[in-house]
Amino acid sequence: MIKDRLNERTLTPQEVRTILKADNKEIVDLCKKAAIRPRKNAMGHTYFSYDEVKNLSTEELEKIIN
Repeated sequence: MIKDRLNERTLTPQEVRTILKADNKEIVDLCKKAAIRPRKNAMGHTYFSYDEVKNLSTEELEKIIN
């Protein structure tokens, strides 16, 4: 299981902001809607998995449509 986590692609909050073209507040709102909690690494830095960002982008699209 640990090996799987090491191979998982992670993204920084800055990368997520760039991908979603959203500010921190919008990302926090999307995380709440998608029930995603950002994780922290051993150094205390926040990160997201690639799959989480894919879910957030889906939430962003739904927000635009509705």
